[in-house]
Amino acid sequence: QVLILKRFVDDVDVLYDGDRAGQEAAHKAAVLLLKNGLGGRVGLLPQGHDPDTFVRAEQIGGLRALLRRAQPLADFFMGQALALYDGSVPSKAKAIAALQPLFGWLASAVEKDEYEHRAEQHLQLGPGVLRRYLDAPDAVVDLGSAAISMGGGPGRAASKQEIDLLETLLLLPHLLSQFDADEGVRLITGELRRLL
Repeated sequence: QVLILKRFVDDVDVLYDGDRAGQEAAHKAAVLLLKNGLGGRVGLLPQGHDPDTFVRAEQIGGLRALLRRAQPLADFFMGQALALYDGSVPSKAKAIAALQPLFGWLASAVEKDEYEHRAEQHLQLGPGVLRRYLDAPDAVVDLGSAAISMGGGPGRAASKQEIDLLETLLLLPHLLSQFDADEGVRLITGELRRLL
């Protein structure tokens, strides 16, 4: 359906119920549209309304006003990803991982810069830090023979994010208590790195 729409329009506005199921459906629609190079907006109905009850209560003018306030697809996607961040280190890692695909879908360098800036502010990252994670999301770093001697078993190689996380905790030890309270240790793979 998205590919058929793309032959006729550049932007697609979608409207879903405001409940959890509606938000999940809106997220899936936003992903499909963004992946395929389409723009558009996401509108969510107030809780307790479906399109029929909303138009009966608010008339067509209310529906038009709701659509005018709808979020651009990329804003909606980013908002959902950033909502994962609750101030803890593990949630910051989750938010960055959730954001990563968006930067592959955006065609404009201006858009990429703007969304990167917004995300860095929200996640309390310095300028350019997010780009470092996005440029090498799957880079793998081998910690060497010490991991083997510790009997770490399979999966001894650490991801770039894991190494960065360990570096952050070592540089900012005041975060350790919050990290441990949030069970952040489960993000660390390999016996040697956990011990560290």
